Amino acid sequence: MRHVGLVSDRWARGAPMVIHRSKRRQLAVEEPWAAFAHGSVYLERHPPEGVPPSLVVARARALLGSEWRMLTQNCEHFVAVALGEQARSRQVRSRVAAT
Repeated sequence: MRHVGLVSDRWARGAPMVIHRSKRRQLAVEEPWAAFAHGSVYLERHPPEGVPPSLVVARARALLGSEWRMLTQNCEHFVAVALGEQARSRQVRSRVAAT
């Protein structure tokens, strides 16, 4: 399993904040990089062409406080919606296909 989030325009303790839907917290939060990453490796993904990063961050912030649900509202769904895409999760599709 991998965890995904969006780098914010805010910083704390010399590192960027990350907006994500957290299984640990059971909702969408904005928290320091260290709390999000837990020492994990990360991959970079940019917004679709023509979509300003400020719009992506605004969409993500509009979802703050929304519940975490594995099958319908996990971290991948969160990022997709913030990017202006259809909510989807590779992790859910993989898990369902494996059963």
